[in-house]
Amino acid sequence: MSALTPVPLNVLIVSAHLERAKEIAEALEQAGYAPNWRHANAKTQYLEQLSTPPDIVLVERAPPAFQPRWALDVLRERRSRIPLILIAEEEVSIEQVVAYIKGGAADCVRQSELARLGPAIESALNQQTTSQRQTRLLRRQLKLFQTIIESIPVGVGLINDEGKFLAFNESMLQPGGYTRQDIQALGNVANLYANPEDREQLLTIFQTQGVVRQQAIEFRRKDGGSYTAEINLANVQIEGENYVLAIVQDITHRLQTDRKLKETHQRLNAILNSLPDLVFVVTREGRIEEYYAPHDDFLYVPPGDFLGKTVSEVLPTPAAAIIRDAIEEALTQGRSAGAVYPLESTQGMRWYELSAAVMGETSQSNDRVVAIARDITRRVQAETAERKTHELLETIFANTHLMLAYMDREFNFIRVNRAYAQADEHTPDFFVGKNHFDLYPNDENRAIFQRVVESGEPYFAYARPFEYHDRPERGTTYWDWSLVPIKDEQGSVTHLILGVVDVTPRQIAANQLKERERFILLLNKITRAASHALELQTMLQTLADHLGE
Repeated sequence: MSALTPVPLNVLIVSAHLERAKEIAEALEQAGYAPNWRHANAKTQYLEQLSTPPDIVLVERAPPAFQPRWALDVLRERRSRIPLILIAEEEVSIEQVVAYIKGGAADCVRQSELARLGPAIESALNQQTTSQRQTRLLRRQLKLFQTIIESIPVGVGLINDEGKFLAFNESMLQPGGYTRQDIQALGNVANLYANPEDREQLLTIFQTQGVVRQQAIEFRRKDGGSYTAEINLANVQIEGENYVLAIVQDITHRLQTDRKLKETHQRLNAILNSLPDLVFVVTREGRIEEYYAPHDDFLYVPPGDFLGKTVSEVLPTPAAAIIRDAIEEALTQGRSAGAVYPLESTQGMRWYELSAAVMGETSQSNDRVVAIARDITRRVQAETAERKTHELLETIFANTHLMLAYMDREFNFIRVNRAYAQADEHTPDFFVGKNHFDLYPNDENRAIFQRVVESGEPYFAYARPFEYHDRPERGTTYWDWSLVPIKDEQGSVTHLILGVVDVTPRQIAANQLKERERFILLLNKITRAASHALELQTMLQTLADHLGE
């Protein structure tokens, strides 16, 4: 931190004496900060000052009725992320320091070590910024994932063990003409089956094989009719509870595809309650002599199985190697921080960050090290959830048979998946940076795209005709497609997701069927008019013209 560019810092200093607060502010200036500081020496003042949140709180020599623990409790009750650093008396014990850090303090600095206050503040603020950034990234990833699920023209639903829908997308409703209220009023999903025997057969397959793939089932429509759908079922587990993931595709309106959709929820054991820090006193050889823990259940093994033994004898080899390296660094450098290692526990995999400091002179053969293991499982879980969400989105985007394109609000391609590119006999890279309507000119479609951007409402089309201007030999093609907007935090549309299914063979077959029905109707009229020569002659001429076509 350059002394020529002091860093602005809004700080609340809690101290029994104003003069002492001024000394702390001067220490901040010497550390390279430009403190805008406020002082509090009573509970009422502390609460009033928090109404305008500071960047950080420093507590030192508070009156007897104003304890650091109370100050921490106030921040925790308000769910505040403001870091608090304790400036402790010289005689403070390691047990007291550990207790304050367990209680939520970002750090503890002795009164004689005010020179260390600057680095401590910088570390606390960096940790706060990292946590906030990870939270924002995770929320954006989750929002994008939900948007993609809603954008695909395939029904996706989650069913509990009572046969009730817990969640489903809009595409689950459209084939049967239902609303969300209709589905909720139905109760058990058995009421959607046109033939009860089909459901019994489906349940038999599911119970014996644990999965159902591409089974054709007749479902009821709201108007009393029925439609044939291809259904896929799979077991999923979320937070220890079993559910059924159902993927339903209406194959009366589109050709059967091989596409499978499997939604995996990323937080099966997400964000468990963090454990308090564990403190150990170990020798140069890594032998554990003492420990501090709020409860023995938080330990990897009972105390009798690790006291007097080395970390290599107690812990798995990878974790023990990391801890030995941290001990060696502390012995040579005076301290070590930032080493991370995992341990499997009865609650699942836990992650710990190790800080270590040497006790005594490093030249002595009986050096001891105080090692503090801080549970950072929540932070690692957040990073893992973010990575897994990204990997899941990438897998869905790359491997689905549904053609997907990701565009900016000006309709320029950012990404397309393999299915989208192959449909036009190109590679995905061909589309990047090109404008959709430069490749596929269509004024009517452009108007639809622009309306989605301006209104923020999605658009769904079924069997919509389209002609390739540069490939007339393909003739008229027909497409089911959806256009879903992605919005920023202010609600403005920033990107679009286009989902497309080629239904040309289906539509051509439908058109041919209509033509045949018209031909049969004409033949029936000819038969009935056979006794009237003039009328018959006219109809025969019409038939001849039709056959000529």
